[in-house]
Amino acid sequence: MVLIRSPHHGDQVEVGHEVTVHSMARDEGKVVRVELWVEEAIRQAEAAGIAGKALTPFVLARVVELTAGRSQRANVALLVNNARVAARIARALT
Repeated sequence: MVLIRSPHHGDQVEVGHEVTVHSMARDEGKVVRVELWVEEAIRQAEAAGIAGKALTPFVLARVVELTAGRSQRANVALLVNNARVAARIARALT
């Protein structure tokens, strides 16, 4: 489910203004699992001494491994949705 929080329906948007899109995922096992996988990946990164620029790619890759690819599919779905929202905004501005 996706909800555009800001701007509100019918509001004017000027170039440079922020648009807030909230994406919510739901499944039978609750989304809390993602937080646990991220925490585990961060623990593993710390144990391996991974930090700085290398931290985010490591955590993302580990979460994909820990979720057997499900997190990657969810991230792709979020990117596709963001593109749809951007297209709606572009149409509204033209």
